[in-house]
Amino acid sequence: MEALRLILERGSLSGAGDELDGRGFFLRAAESGEPLRWQDPLLSEVGAQVIRVAGTSYRSAELGDPGFEPGNPLALVREPDNPHDANAIAVWNDERTAQAGYVPANVAAVLAGFEELCALSLWEWRDSTGDRIGLRALVYPEGTVRVPRLR
Repeated sequence: MEALRLILERGSLSGAGDELDGRGFFLRAAESGEPLRWQDPLLSEVGAQVIRVAGTSYRSAELGDPGFEPGNPLALVREPDNPHDANAIAVWNDERTAQAGYVPANVAAVLAGFEELCALSLWEWRDSTGDRIGLRALVYPEGTVRVPRLR
């Protein structure tokens, strides 16, 4: 199977008043140029998913790390000895110096069958003070998705 080629398109969503602000990248299929929803079947066909990183509220200080900016690669670290979930996959910045949270358990169970995984910070949510409070990431088995390098 050929890798799904994606185009990343910068975007943002502004809230009003106390609402959250979001920014990051929307996805397009490189072949057709068509926009892809985060739950698009083209992604799931190759084992890719856009996830909401779980547990970010417990790591607010680490979540501010610049390595979690949208467009940056992320490290996915399996935790087979995790007492709550043997399929647990932690989400770290690429240097593995700050942990944002975890891949949701239902997605981690699906990804358990793949040997090598990749991830890209895709979208962030910030509160009215400008602090990053949420993160979405594109996770995929190695070799199934091609995205342009943004650095």
